[in-house]
Amino acid sequence: MFRMSEARNSLSQSVRKRINNEIHDLTTNTYFREIPLGDISEILEKYDVLLLQEDFMPWSGFLMGTDEQVNFTLGDKNQIKDNYGKDSRGEDMLAYEPFTNAMLAMSWYKMGSGKYEIVAYIS
Repeated sequence: MFRMSEARNSLSQSVRKRINNEIHDLTTNTYFREIPLGDISEILEKYDVLLLQEDFMPWSGFLMGTDEQVNFTLGDKNQIKDNYGKDSRGEDMLAYEPFTNAMLAMSWYKMGSGKYEIVAYIS
């Protein structure tokens, strides 16, 4: 795989840098009507990286608040940890191996205009 380093479940520095460059291009000097988590997820998925929740399944949920800071676990789309069977639509419920050396750090601030200022990067 092109994005994995020699260490198991580690995101390579070169891929981390490419992802961070794309996230930087998305968020710099731009204010958003909503938090652009979908756009950030699309960037990650280009590199087979997923946002994960606590059970290592793909993240689902919503973001709230006017001034918050969150860290998301990241996982390798090609490293399945477990299959929990099928959901109500008949789709596989997969858990993924988290990266041991990377997470998405994101903060947002809702300005008086109603738009959000976003800072996000892979740490």
